[in-house]
Amino acid sequence: MAQQTQMDLSTIILIVNAVALIVLVIITGWYASSTAKTLQQIRRQTAALEKQTAATQESVALLRQATEEQKGIGRMIVTSTVQSGLRTIDYWKNTNIVNLAFLNALPERIMLVPESGRRAVEHARSISAEATAELASALDEVKRCEEEFEIGRRLYGRPGNEIEKQCGRIRSLLDSAEQALHRSLEQLQK
Repeated sequence: MAQQTQMDLSTIILIVNAVALIVLVIITGWYASSTAKTLQQIRRQTAALEKQTAATQESVALLRQATEEQKGIGRMIVTSTVQSGLRTIDYWKNTNIVNLAFLNALPERIMLVPESGRRAVEHARSISAEATAELASALDEVKRCEEEFEIGRRLYGRPGNEIEKQCGRIRSLLDSAEQALHRSLEQLQK
């Protein structure tokens, strides 16, 4: 009986070991299956992230291209504005302002600052701080010329030396404004 009890005990231990082994195999299988599913999800998420990263990189490239195109358009607007201002100044430098003032033939309003002046300064900001400062300063100088023309227009009927003196100031300011516009153009081309 002792031998049989020992055998029954051995059999029970073997059965318990076998059941434990089967339970471990089932748990390990479930764990492996769960890990495989998690791995598949990670792979899908990784693929989705890679697609999203590629799309983001493409968007950034398009944004850079658009920014460069915008800068190019801005540069064209600024250059066009400066050239327009230079042409207007050149016109008035080649006009006999003194005669026009004596004849009271100066226009009611002289527009030396191009209409696109304010936009040009905004565009210059995206190009260069130095160019922006030069352009703003140049346009201020051109604006002062407009004001001096207004003063000259109101001098009609005054003594000739006053008119000539004012026209001299206008010419001086036209020269100064022209130089300032050229400096701003140089800054833009750097």
